Amino acid sequence: MKKIILLATLILLLVFVLTACGNTVTWLDGDGSLLYEEKVQKDQAIPEKPLPEDNDEWDYTEWKITEENGKTTYTALREAKDRYEWRDADGAVLHKESVKGGSPAPVFELPKDTEKFDYTEWKQSVENAINVYTAFGYSGKTVLWRDVDGTVLYTVFVKDGDSVPERYLPNDTIDWHYTEWKEENGGFVAVRIAKDKVHWLDVDGKELYVDGIIPGEEITLREFPKDSKKWIYKEWVDVTEAGGEKTYIAVADMNPNYFKGNVFQIMTKTLYGEPMSLGSGFVFNQSGWFITNYHVIENAVSADAVFEIENYQTGDSYTSLNISHAYYSSPEKDLFIGKIEDYKKISSYYQDIPIVRDYSVGDKVYTVGYPSASIKMEIHEGNVVDESEKKVNSLYEKLMGGSTYIPSTAYCAPGSSGGILINEKLEVIGLVTGRLEEKKEFVLGAAIRSFNFQNATNNVNTKNAKDFISFFYPENASAIKLFKLGETHENCVGLYKDSSGVYYQYMFTNKYDNGEDALIIDVYNTGLVVATYVYAWKDGAISTSVLTGYYTGKNPSIDDFGFVFVHTTSNGNAYRVTSTNINYSSDINKTLKDCATEPLTNIKVTAEGINHAKEEFNNLYVKLRDFLNLIK
Repeated sequence: MKKIILLATLILLLVFVLTACGNTVTWLDGDGSLLYEEKVQKDQAIPEKPLPEDNDEWDYTEWKITEENGKTTYTALREAKDRYEWRDADGAVLHKESVKGGSPAPVFELPKDTEKFDYTEWKQSVENAINVYTAFGYSGKTVLWRDVDGTVLYTVFVKDGDSVPERYLPNDTIDWHYTEWKEENGGFVAVRIAKDKVHWLDVDGKELYVDGIIPGEEITLREFPKDSKKWIYKEWVDVTEAGGEKTYIAVADMNPNYFKGNVFQIMTKTLYGEPMSLGSGFVFNQSGWFITNYHVIENAVSADAVFEIENYQTGDSYTSLNISHAYYSSPEKDLFIGKIEDYKKISSYYQDIPIVRDYSVGDKVYTVGYPSASIKMEIHEGNVVDESEKKVNSLYEKLMGGSTYIPSTAYCAPGSSGGILINEKLEVIGLVTGRLEEKKEFVLGAAIRSFNFQNATNNVNTKNAKDFISFFYPENASAIKLFKLGETHENCVGLYKDSSGVYYQYMFTNKYDNGEDALIIDVYNTGLVVATYVYAWKDGAISTSVLTGYYTGKNPSIDDFGFVFVHTTSNGNAYRVTSTNINYSSDINKTLKDCATEPLTNIKVTAEGINHAKEEFNNLYVKLRDFLNLIK
């Protein structure tokens, strides 16, 4: 009995000890395997443990808690995943992937074709609960077609047992002609032969086209380039050099129309507006500035620029514009730069023709101008001559004092002066200035090198320009301009020559209730001006006033004139009032103070008669002053 009591006491004691010591907590995986185990003291909180990480087979969701015999157990709850595996045709694993159960199957691309396999599809199976996709393909080989330089042109996979397909040869290039495929290293290499080159050059030597022809093949001539502003094409010429590649150059005539807005004929005129000489000129910018030889313009009072451009206002085949201004002249260098008035009317024909300095002996050159008073622009071909030849130097030293020159065999004649010498690129290299002869068999043209005038043409300053007459005749400019007015003024009745000289006459007339008047102005080439005002009454009385003097342009220029007034009454009596020291005032009492009176018949000159003379003086003075102001 004592033993039973003692055993019970021990059991109670053990329970007390165990209770007092705490509880063992375990954490198990879904398959029952131990993950963690930990003793937890009484009254101590059970620690948190992480769920196992998801893997290819399972997704873990939560811990399930159970207690049994005082023991706490956490069991990880999990859901099985769908497993996939992709394999190559030879069994090699390409990719693995697991997804949540019931989810759509993932997609994986077929492998790229290789020289051994041509892949077509996936074949599906299940092994050990794994969805297996195996790449299916045909076995065979990849056939390559290559160019000569190794460049791969085509790639084709050929199944075992299939025949190799045909492929087109590469297209011919300008350099190569392809003939056949040559089998090599399980593939094919293109066989080619080099083509012969044919070069097609423009007139100026610039390459237009390059053709490649099969050796022995006949050459087909290219079409001519389209005619341009510069060239009118005629034919191809074979210029192949010995041992060189076949070369053709286009032969063409220069298109004269290319120059018709730049090269023009100059017609100089005398004081009387009569033609004096002919030459040529070259417009070098779109504002109408041009260059010519000084000797073309020398001694002219005016000049016109005549262009072979249709005048749409008059219907003429030519457009004539006035040379209005001058900027630069050098008798020593034989150069002149001026401006054409209203050039903007034809500026659409202007071409930007370069002025360059380079040339060489033997170069082909052309003169462009109007030789021998030609009414049509002429272009003549020649070559640059060696200027070191003594026979050339001796001639040019006589002609040229301040300029360097280009001697050439290109034709020129009187009238060519002021035209241009151009190279084969149609660039200006000189200004034609004369023709030289040594004996009869040696003829040369002289052109002033562009070096001598290029800076001047590049730096034209409009502010420094003067009108043509003021530039050449500064002291007599006003008188010359007044005389030249007769060429265009609508009241000019003609140019007259008599014992008194050469003069333009102007006529202005009016009719009134009690009579009529006439103003006659004679302008002489010497600068003399005679202005006569006549008033005729219906009763027969006539008053005649005359102002005479030389016009200088100084203001007031009339005050040095002399005045004569003659009044004849209706019954024939007459008197005269004269003055050589005139003065004008709108106040009749202050005008014409210094005057002399003279009866021409038995008549007394009254104060009323003198006032009448003063009134007529004032009237004539104002009319003449207004007329002279037209040229300012």
